[in-house]
Amino acid sequence: MSEIIAIVTSDSRERSRLEFLAKQRGPGEVHFYSSGAELFEALNTKESRREGIAIVGNTVGDIAPLNLVDALRNEFTGMRVIAILANRDDGLVNKAMLAGASAAVEEGCREEDLNLAIERVSRSRLYVPETAGLARKRGEELGKRGNVVTFVGAKGGCGRSTIACLLAEQFSSDGVNVALVDFDLQFGDLGFLFNRIQGPTILEMMQGITATVSSVARYGRPIHENLTLFAPDPAPEKAELLNGLVRTCIAAIRREYDLVLVNTGAFWTLFHAEVLDVSDQAVCVCEQSIVSMRATVQLLGLCSKLGIPAKQFIFVANRMQSRGLSQNDIASGIDVEKVIPIANAPQEFSMIFEGGNIAEALELMLKRDDGIQVLYEHLAGKMGISVRNVENMRSAMHKNSRWLWK
Repeated sequence: MSEIIAIVTSDSRERSRLEFLAKQRGPGEVHFYSSGAELFEALNTKESRREGIAIVGNTVGDIAPLNLVDALRNEFTGMRVIAILANRDDGLVNKAMLAGASAAVEEGCREEDLNLAIERVSRSRLYVPETAGLARKRGEELGKRGNVVTFVGAKGGCGRSTIACLLAEQFSSDGVNVALVDFDLQFGDLGFLFNRIQGPTILEMMQGITATVSSVARYGRPIHENLTLFAPDPAPEKAELLNGLVRTCIAAIRREYDLVLVNTGAFWTLFHAEVLDVSDQAVCVCEQSIVSMRATVQLLGLCSKLGIPAKQFIFVANRMQSRGLSQNDIASGIDVEKVIPIANAPQEFSMIFEGGNIAEALELMLKRDDGIQVLYEHLAGKMGISVRNVENMRSAMHKNSRWLWK
């Protein structure tokens, strides 16, 4: 079925330009509205138009453009919104995201930029409640074999990369075939941690998929027999090349692995929304501080506006000490029922972990605190993965540790 596109702008020149671009796209319904009120009237009278893409111009007459974006995402969950901004300033793009835009392009952008945004938003159908009659069968859509768990945090340095690596080691040591995906596209350092700096990249993998390569395993960097790292190009300026390709990337990897653990960066962009949209579970990591707790509340608010359900998250309070906010304080502050606490690592942990011996770092944490083990078992239960007891897992870890630092 062709996509229905609603374009809202009160600028006659912008309308003429967008009308030309819309005709270039070929078949599909395109409707023009000069104001937000006119669009809402149409959406309220024609149910068939309540699912599609709304392109909101920088000038819409009766309401601030981002207020219209916010109203659309709240009133019509089947609509995905592209905001046309005066410029691509990071602050303005972030405001558009907070309002609920699925993508943002600059006013007067090239035809290919707008078409790319439309294609990406068309592919990325965000979660909406089952009561809206639009629930998705994620597994069927993505050719599912393995589960996808994404690690996010609202504050830099909260420890999501560390936790992702420890769990990757723990699951793989327990016999689960794990893909660890480093989607910190600007400053990803998991390749450095595992001493796998050189090797194929995610971008090369995506180019291979485009060329109909049958398997993506060749684009991974083996850590040991049950753990493979998929890492980005170390050049930050190439990160944008993967925008809009998340669904295809994750679908290709999950078809070949039992479990896909996705690490993300600190700077929040629409890229994170794409990753979360294709995840079965998400681990949200915060620290034992009011600043981190407040940032987590803001992250959850943004996810709510983007249609990402809170029930998808497992909350972790990392680096817990006897002083500061308690586990209950944090749970109450971010308004969730349960937070899994992970104790502050012992002094020698950083030297071991940053030296690349993840298995030894995991063993050290398991001796000190059961937080990682609780999170491990909780995730395994959520995804139907049977786990061994701690002693068997440790034994397997020692066996696999010889694979490190090839």
